[in-house]
This record gives sequence, C-alpha cells and structure tokens, in this order.
Amino acid sequence: MQLYGQAEIEFPIIESVGIKGVLFFDAGTPGLVRYGVTVVKGLFGRISSASYLSQSVRIVGKLAAELS
Repeated sequence: MQLYGQAEIEFPIIESVGIKGVLFFDAGTPGLVRYGVTVVKGLFGRISSASYLSQSVRIVGKLAAELS
C-alpha cells in the first residue's frame, strides 16, 4: 500500500512588506520534507531575533521537532 499526496503551506516571513514563504510537502518523498524543514529552520535562525520569534519561526521549529 502506498500513500500519495501533496500539501502547500504559506506563512508570513516579513508581514509589513508582504514577504511570504511557502513549504511544499510530498508524501512520496518524506526525506526531502525533513531536509527542507531543517534548512528553513536554519535560515530562520540566522535572520530572526533571539528575543522575538515570529509565528512562522515557531511553526517551522515545531514541525522540525515533529519530523526528527
């Protein structure tokens, strides 16, 4: 039995200027999803402030923890 499916999640990166991020998920390639989330989490870590974590940073962090 195989499960096929795709999903897309949009999230704000810098709301004040309308910059959004998009994550694409494909159930057929879970390793790529894990890798992609890890890369996005690392990039957010480089651009976000330690004193303020935006909703998108929290969402990606939670998702990364669930995929680990």
